Amino acid sequence: MRAGIAAAWDTLPGWAQLHKAAVEIGRCPATGRRFATVGTPLCLTELDSGVLSTLEAEGSQLLRAPLSEALWFLWKDNMDANKPCAKWLEQMAQEMQTIGAELGAHSTFAQDTAALFETADTILPHFAGGNGRYRYAKAVELSGRADAVLTLAPRYENAATILDMRGLRDACKAPLFQLSLDNDWDETAWSLSPSRCASRMRSTKKCRSTGRSRLSRITNPRGCFPRSRAS
Repeated sequence: MRAGIAAAWDTLPGWAQLHKAAVEIGRCPATGRRFATVGTPLCLTELDSGVLSTLEAEGSQLLRAPLSEALWFLWKDNMDANKPCAKWLEQMAQEMQTIGAELGAHSTFAQDTAALFETADTILPHFAGGNGRYRYAKAVELSGRADAVLTLAPRYENAATILDMRGLRDACKAPLFQLSLDNDWDETAWSLSPSRCASRMRSTKKCRSTGRSRLSRITNPRGCFPRSRAS
């Protein structure tokens, strides 16, 4: 449905086209296990090794962090509030809120954008790299309405390491799975089949419900899945 709408556009759509598409998508039923996906723009689109499209094809619903919201956050985070373009960012924020409401259960826009900045300012007050402030705050926000959170970043990216060190896994309300990608064959990324994800989500929830903070390490040479934590 969404791919068909996008394929019909031969130019960048305006707000009116986006609103119309959002209403159409909002009418579609939202089914399947919900995976929130947060990461760098390329890893969420071209460098995911086909993992995300495969999950969707197998019936999972992906809640991708919106590129428009990520850019809006980055611009607002680094812009002088007195600049003339500040008014345009406010209009953009209003349009995103409206589109989010039209998308309904398919929306991945934050209902409270101020909460994103509050989270970012609390955990990463002066961090500037890879839009990491947004990625951290967005993963936390989406974790409240997803069955699991997938973070996607280029292999060996420093920003992803910083987010991990700042306790992203503990901050999320749903199990967190970390994917390190470089548009090449990665067995650990492809092992994210729905059945294996379900098994790992159950294991993580069981550990949390019993008060255990240590997760058993699984076969994972690159750390793409929940790793052991010190108790």
